Amino acid sequence: MAALAEACDEAGEVIHPDLAMLTVGTGIGGGVILNGRIFRGSTGAAPELGHLLIGLELTDGAPAPGDDFPQDGSLERESAGRVLDALGRARGFADGRAVVAAAQDGDEEAVAAMRILGERLGIGIANVLHAYEPAVVCIGGGVSAAGPLLLGPAERVARAWTLPGVGDRTEIRLARYGPEAGVRGAALLAKMDGAPA
Repeated sequence: MAALAEACDEAGEVIHPDLAMLTVGTGIGGGVILNGRIFRGSTGAAPELGHLLIGLELTDGAPAPGDDFPQDGSLERESAGRVLDALGRARGFADGRAVVAAAQDGDEEAVAAMRILGERLGIGIANVLHAYEPAVVCIGGGVSAAGPLLLGPAERVARAWTLPGVGDRTEIRLARYGPEAGVRGAALLAKMDGAPA
């Protein structure tokens, strides 16, 4: 629903018919709009963008998967808000919110934690660009309150790890609607033709 809100203008008209959204909070969620409609995959479960694999050790082949999700090496395991909490605690901060506040004040350790999280997110964005090449990739969720401290490293790494020519026209930006995006998207869907994609 949040992705649908981001794909539409204030009047509810679709202005970005191809858009992907990542919500970075306690976990990582996401949504994809293709041809102006919510993409749900063949079973209705897609897309699970937080479960893209971005960091597996493959030297000896594929490791055995774990019993729990998120799996090791997944975008959510490597770059969700709880990861920022851990990065912060390792640097003497109480939690991710304290990291964001300190980073905004220029604290070097906090900025380093935000860079690590942003770069990991950037690898996930590169995967999204390779899979969908939407016109817009937007980042929302609580961690997006870090603004450029998250977006800067994420975009830099995403661009560096994307094939030349792929995503050249894609705008990577912060979400516009914050915590209201999901409710806004649900209202928009109700206004639309009522036949979800």
